[in-house]
Amino acid sequence: MVRIKTPQGEDKYLYHQLGLSDRRKGDQPTLLWELLKLFLMNDGRISRRNKYDPKLPDTAKRLNRQLKNLFAIKDSIYAGHYKKEYAYKMRFKVSNATFLENPLK
Repeated sequence: MVRIKTPQGEDKYLYHQLGLSDRRKGDQPTLLWELLKLFLMNDGRISRRNKYDPKLPDTAKRLNRQLKNLFAIKDSIYAGHYKKEYAYKMRFKVSNATFLENPLK
């Protein structure tokens, strides 16, 4: 579960509420959810030092598109450019404290 604050308010979301579930695999989280968690666990930054995956650039683009559509964000969710910095950095503040042990409470 993640907590997301926007100018319109704050709410808690499970992966399927963000459209990050794969129904073909029994409603399991997608790679995009795993990438979002990785960003949260690394203070909003993923570089080659983190669990680098050759699919990272494509997956990061898909996550960008998904969150932009879901929250009506006009600009990229990333600051900077991967090819120049060899890293992705979230444009907004993140914290891994958003993960909760029991999301149903």
